[in-house]
This record gives sequence, C-alpha cells and structure tokens, in this order.
Amino acid sequence: MQRYELYVYRAADADLIEPIATLPLKVGNVANSEWDGKLPAKYPFRQGDELVYVLRAYDAQGNFDETFPNRFQLVKPEEFERGARLLRDSSQTVVASALGTLAATDTTGLAAELRRLKGERGRRDVLAQSWLGAVMAGGFQSMVDDVLDYTLPGYSRWTRSQAYMALESIGRTTPAVRAAIVRGLGDDSGIVRLSAADAARAHLDDTLAALVKVRAGLPAEKSAAIDALLGTPPGTGRAN
Repeated sequence: MQRYELYVYRAADADLIEPIATLPLKVGNVANSEWDGKLPAKYPFRQGDELVYVLRAYDAQGNFDETFPNRFQLVKPEEFERGARLLRDSSQTVVASALGTLAATDTTGLAAELRRLKGERGRRDVLAQSWLGAVMAGGFQSMVDDVLDYTLPGYSRWTRSQAYMALESIGRTTPAVRAAIVRGLGDDSGIVRLSAADAARAHLDDTLAALVKVRAGLPAEKSAAIDALLGTPPGTGRAN
C-alpha cells in the first residue's frame, strides 16, 4: 500500500459520489488524522445530521480497496465533550472495579499498576478511592508514602478519610506519616479527624504509652506539656 485516504460524505449521498472532506493518513496498522470540521456551504447541515466515512487504501498504480461505510453524527462541541467525559467516566469505573478485583484475588503485578495510576482521581475521586482500597486490601507497606499524598487538601473529605484508614491498615510508621496524622487531626472535616485519630492509635501507641509512663513520674507543675499532648485534664494523671 502506498497511501491511505479517509473520505467523508453526506448520508444522503447513498452512492458515495461527492466527498465533502478528504483526509490523508499515514500507512500503518494505526493512523491518526484531524479534521477541522469545515463543511461546504451549499448544503444546509444541521446538528444531528449523519455523515458517512470510508477508508481507502491505494497501491502504486492507483488501485484501491475500501472499508464498509461507517456513520457518525454532527454535534456541538459541548455535546462532544460531554460524550467524551461520559466515556472517560465509564472507563474509570471499569478500572476502579478491576483494581478491587485484583486486590481481592491476585496481587501479582498490582503494585506496579498502582504506582502507574497514582494521582489519578476520576470523577468524584472514584479512581483515587479504589486505589486506596486496593492498597489496603493488598497490604502494600512500601506504598505508605504514596498514600500520604491522598491526605492532602484538594481531595474530597471521603478520599482523605480513606487515606487515613489506609495508613491505619498499613501500620508502617515514618516521620512523614506522623506529620500527616497531626495534620489530619486538625482537618476541617469531622470524618477526616476521626479517621486520623484511628490512624494515630495504630501508629502512635508506643509513643503514647511512653508519654503516659513519663507523665506518671512528674509532679503536676511539670506535666502540663504532656497533659496537652495526651488530652489529660490537669492533675488527673491519666488520658481521656
């Protein structure tokens, strides 16, 4: 084959006599081209009208073979974008479902896929939340620093809450994890604060136990700082 050409016709042109657009394509298994959408003024095209296209493959002598005709509709740019968005949302839902299935059945190669998808949100954070769920189900300790990104402002409160649940389940404590938990305890959302508190119990129990022990050996006038950390009413010597 020497060249490909894509021809666009009016649907009313049943015999495909007069193309209204001709697009050259590179020869290959996969080829892309762009059409500016300009239409001949002599025809009163309207939104919803159907067009037909065929792809022709030419040899060096000008002989050609062509595909069966395919149809598409004329739509406004905003309708095209809405359709594209629905397609993206549908694809993201499929990916999110696949992540959950893999995490529950076969985690082989899942860590690499999760790293590739890190930061993808999806509509209403559907991908982000599925990502976190897969990390929890797979128990990926090595991804604790990746989980921290989802605790940051910009994600929905439900996603931030789930990120703290993931931190609680992973159980690997780092300075960055401690800093994220402290930030979560001061979050504007109550559900995030509760999840951060659960993560704090999972990650900071050893620290809290040590503080309680130290507090028990201090006079009241020297224990105010530890009381503040433990949430202990002054003079009681125990945490709430």
